[in-house]
Amino acid sequence: MIFIKRELTVHIMEKAISEAGRSYNGIDIIKFIMSIFMVIIHAKPLLEISYWGNYALTYGITRVTVPFFFIASGFLLFKKMSLYDIDVKKIKKYIYHIFRLYMIWTVIYLPIIFWEVHKNENGILHGIIIAIRNTIMAGSYFQLWFLNALIVSAILISLFLWLKINIKKIFVFTIFMYIIALLGQSYYGIFDYLFPEGSTMFTIWKYIGIVFRTPRNGLCFGALFFFLGAYISRSKDIISIKKTIVCLLISCILLMVEVIGGKYFNITREADVYISLIPVAYFLFLFAKNISIRDSPLWVYLRKQSMFIFYIHAWWLFLVYILFRGRYAIVQLNSFQRFVIVLSLSVITSHIIIKLSEKKRFSFLRYLS
Repeated sequence: MIFIKRELTVHIMEKAISEAGRSYNGIDIIKFIMSIFMVIIHAKPLLEISYWGNYALTYGITRVTVPFFFIASGFLLFKKMSLYDIDVKKIKKYIYHIFRLYMIWTVIYLPIIFWEVHKNENGILHGIIIAIRNTIMAGSYFQLWFLNALIVSAILISLFLWLKINIKKIFVFTIFMYIIALLGQSYYGIFDYLFPEGSTMFTIWKYIGIVFRTPRNGLCFGALFFFLGAYISRSKDIISIKKTIVCLLISCILLMVEVIGGKYFNITREADVYISLIPVAYFLFLFAKNISIRDSPLWVYLRKQSMFIFYIHAWWLFLVYILFRGRYAIVQLNSFQRFVIVLSLSVITSHIIIKLSEKKRFSFLRYLS
């Protein structure tokens, strides 16, 4: 009996070590696809081709991108530690790394931020205040809100786990905060019906919006998905790949119904937060996590590409907008053509940064990821 227990203990330890050292190549591949989705969201390639096609694409299935990144971040951080005995030093190091990334990329986007401050219709002073508010509370530039929210999510969930708060209670809390985000965005019509303009709740909500700008942040949005990633890192897989794919497809259909329905019934204010995003992101990540693919330098390369495409594409989007759209454009291009240019330049720029960072002379570029 003692021998059996000892063998069982060894088996569990070996399995844990194997899991900790496992390469998740599927996650790297899906991350790369998600980075392309991010460019689609911002470039809106079907805008001048089909209104409903563009809406379904850019406000529908591609919206799984950021939730997937949150889940992946939580999973990769906690997969080598116990949720009941977290490594505080590792978490501090992770939060510092994300904060440094946020500061570096904020500096890289300062020219565009200054441009927007200068163009602010309420004056430069107002523009400066808005820029400072956004940098602290939301995001210094539009895609960088993810890094800001990731810091908040990591601190919040890590604090809950450090305080030994029950997993179910953490889940209930993050769901409650997500409901607030739902009412502030895709289900705003319901909130507006329950609390019309002039009511006390509407006034409170208005001032909260002035401070935080959007409920799509680390507290109301990112925390749930980051926690799901942490939870998946320690949970046993009880769903087969086939069942995962079926659940993912059903969830995607429900998401599209929710997206189109919200727009059709005019209850959607902003299209970032949906109920169906939770199962879509969850099952997509389970699928990515359990894909069995042999190790290859290509997957590592795609992982780096996905990060740099995510960070750099907004710069190209800004330049392409200036050069190929509007009254001062050198050539007028449609939305799909602009998307192709932005994506191509983002991939090329990312490749150059990756290759240069491998050289000792340009090793400082590694701080960009």
